[in-house]
Amino acid sequence: LGGAGTSIFHTKPGSGLPQWFTIDMGVTATLSRFKLHHRDGTTDGPYTGGDPEIYEIWGSNDPANDGSWDSWTLLTRCKSVKPSGTPEGTVTTEDKQFATVDGEDFDFPPDIPPVRYLRFKTVKVWGALDHMYIAELTFWGNVQ
Repeated sequence: LGGAGTSIFHTKPGSGLPQWFTIDMGVTATLSRFKLHHRDGTTDGPYTGGDPEIYEIWGSNDPANDGSWDSWTLLTRCKSVKPSGTPEGTVTTEDKQFATVDGEDFDFPPDIPPVRYLRFKTVKVWGALDHMYIAELTFWGNVQ
């Protein structure tokens, strides 16, 4: 999904929260960790605007055709945390380096099932927006 520079994934403004998108990994895997690179922008980059603050990753091997959540399992729930600990609206050089260059790492619980499909569900963004954006998602795990 893009890169940590100018290519980003951006949902439609006015689409509301929570919202989600689905990824077909093309293989079934037991995931161990993932990394999220935040958008790098001058006024709406990391820890502002539509940057995800609280989100969930769900997994399935046979998603329902009707788009429902019946066939999905919650794999993990994440909260983005600024390394500087500064108040909302303040983004330091350290924060920007961590979010856009290094990326924010999260581990999956060890007992999650192997899955082929992922749903990234944004629950809350850092700003007062009703859409979200990210630069890159990378997943690690063992292919079944």
